[in-house]
Amino acid sequence: MAAIIFRQKKWRYWFKILDVNSDLLLTVDDWNKVADEFIEGHQLQGSAAVKARSAMLDWGTLVFGLGLDGVEEVTEELFVRTLAKFYQQNPKYAEEVVGEIYQKLIDISDQDKDGYITEQEFVIMNKAFGFDEASSKKLYQYIGPPEDARGIEKETMVDFWVEFVTGQDQNIFHRIVCLVDGLD
Repeated sequence: MAAIIFRQKKWRYWFKILDVNSDLLLTVDDWNKVADEFIEGHQLQGSAAVKARSAMLDWGTLVFGLGLDGVEEVTEELFVRTLAKFYQQNPKYAEEVVGEIYQKLIDISDQDKDGYITEQEFVIMNKAFGFDEASSKKLYQYIGPPEDARGIEKETMVDFWVEFVTGQDQNIFHRIVCLVDGLD
């Protein structure tokens, strides 16, 4: 029971991250705002901007695919309750779906398609979700200071976020909250 309560706490935090317009609902407006920030951050224009917006909207559809199909507005309570049910039915599958969600987001963020996320790519991705640059840089270093000048491998990044959303390590969760909320 304690494990699901801890996950619910994390999912409430995840909801707040995803609710980028802070209206207490997840809607397509959130995904459009994320796309706008992402496009602006990478200074994309024309077909590149259209492709990025489409990819971000597809990403939002994946999040809603966590048992929220057909729902246009998602409250925090519905989000947490649905994730709890989804996770309890098949934890391994839930982790796989969360991995797919983050794989898609990381793929979108890897602008040069080299298989690595640079600090700048990470900062732009996080800015789209309302994180400031300083916390994003600290979080990037926390995830794993790159041993390779190209950045952090995409798989490392995906694994980190899957652990954040589904794992049991309270230290990781509390460290992320401190870094993101500027309490570090």
